[in-house]
Amino acid sequence: MSARADSLTHIANRLKSVLQIGHVLYARRVDGETHNDECAFIDVTPYERETVRNLRAFQTVRQFAEAFRRNWSRWGNVEYTAFWLNLGGIVNKPRYDARELYDQADILHDAMIRTMRRVEAMNEKDLTMLVNGLGRIKNAQTWHFNPDVWHTVAGRVVQLGDTLDARALSNIADV
Repeated sequence: MSARADSLTHIANRLKSVLQIGHVLYARRVDGETHNDECAFIDVTPYERETVRNLRAFQTVRQFAEAFRRNWSRWGNVEYTAFWLNLGGIVNKPRYDARELYDQADILHDAMIRTMRRVEAMNEKDLTMLVNGLGRIKNAQTWHFNPDVWHTVAGRVVQLGDTLDARALSNIADV
């Protein structure tokens, strides 16, 4: 690839990131306006923590699907990774009914696509959590998600190659 093509790819990736951030900020602003408080969602850290806490408590795939359906526009990387990590824990339980995954397959497919779009912005902790969750789902052999996610994750691991610590790299490679 030429230097010009590399430069254009870099600019395109930056633009994509800016557009994604703009979309999330717009969704938060609109939600804030519906509550008559323009600043309600400027600092969303308490909301995000509440969402992650709720994801840990869910016991059915339907609960995960409903949480995604209601909140996906407000989610950051932490929520997406917690979604897959905790969902992976649910599907690996004994006596788990795999039909639940198939009943919610459309929502889960949408969640996977949105997660794949965020991988490029994930840090090593988020990436490790995501890979562990997806690995749990894959090992349960109950629902087959888009295998392109592994290529997307591998690309991000290569980008973070020098900054990934040995523990994160080991966890990702193990999956």
